[in-house]
Amino acid sequence: MTTKRHSIFKLVLIFVFVLGSLLARDVVAPNKVALAAADSCTPPATTYGTDTMTVSVPASATYTIWTRMLAPSSSANSILLSIDGTNCYNVGGGSSIPANSWAWVNYNDGSSSNVIQASLSQGTHTFVLTGTQSGVGIDRIEALTDGSCIPTGTGDNCAPPPDTTAPTVSISAPASGATVSGTTTITANASDNVAVASVQFKLDGNNLGSADTASPYTMNWSTTGVSNGTHVLTAVATDTSGNATTSSSVSVTVNNGGGDITPPTTTISSGPASSTTSTSASFSFTGSDNVTPAGSLTFQCSLDSAAYSSCTSPKTYSGLAVGSHTFSVKATDAAGNTDPSPATQTWTITAALIGDLDGDGHVTGHDLSILLANYGANYPPAEFDGTNVVEAHDLSLLLANYGK
Repeated sequence: MTTKRHSIFKLVLIFVFVLGSLLARDVVAPNKVALAAADSCTPPATTYGTDTMTVSVPASATYTIWTRMLAPSSSANSILLSIDGTNCYNVGGGSSIPANSWAWVNYNDGSSSNVIQASLSQGTHTFVLTGTQSGVGIDRIEALTDGSCIPTGTGDNCAPPPDTTAPTVSISAPASGATVSGTTTITANASDNVAVASVQFKLDGNNLGSADTASPYTMNWSTTGVSNGTHVLTAVATDTSGNATTSSSVSVTVNNGGGDITPPTTTISSGPASSTTSTSASFSFTGSDNVTPAGSLTFQCSLDSAAYSSCTSPKTYSGLAVGSHTFSVKATDAAGNTDPSPATQTWTITAALIGDLDGDGHVTGHDLSILLANYGANYPPAEFDGTNVVEAHDLSLLLANYGK
């Protein structure tokens, strides 16, 4: 039986031994990596029970192997554990295991520093327990990815860590840019490191029907209740721990007939240079459409991925920070169709040159005349050295950049 909790996997193995007193009932595996030292995998001539269990590991991980053992004496306190027939361990041994009481052991060949660790890939593995000493009892094995946890009692204190990994999700149908009408099937692919609980489809940010709780994640969408034009589909996948991910959006054009479904196009006709020292920027833009006159189109603008808002041409921004900026604009026609590919322009604002008093990006005679007109006065724009008075040092700093 296999139970997965978050990133820790509990593998419960039930062993029945009929040849001796070695008893193994539950082998619990919450997590594993490459096993430490390995034995020869050759059992002794006399054994006291053997059992084999096939275990399905849902994901590759690194585990520390703990065995709960009941040793009848200090000389009978080990068993042979084999994983996949190649990694074999003489679990326990030595003198540190108390007699006649249950104890958790995680080492090999009697050395407490020889910790047993195993690296198991996702898939099926074979565990074999072989009794090598009479009277030794085993009732549980735990494989933990949390190397800091030491099992006590039945090992339930080693709880799995919280699942903070969000699922992945993408819409596979319809394709982006498709024209749809009538009943359309929406399909999404979703996966998670633990389990996907549900996938909720959305149209323009609003829920479409109820969430689908089982793969394949699909729904039939009737477009008849939606206006003609461009619409956006997304899917939100939520896992069993409440982590959620929204897919990339898929734009589709709804054509229910009887109207204009062709979106306009948008063009930026002017804007700032690709690199400038000016902290202001102005953009002029136009749009064209197959039906709506250009003068009747409406526009929405965005700066640096901010939400789009209504705007008119020209659109001006001021007080911008030094660095890279991106302006976007999209047109909407009278039928409500919006340009699915907004026009964009990216530019960079660099620090102003010392001496560029008129903000044109160059130090020229005009800047020199401004400084000289305020020589000896308190004129902050020309006080390059912070003395609060325009003087010879400020003049020399300007002249050092003259002509740039």
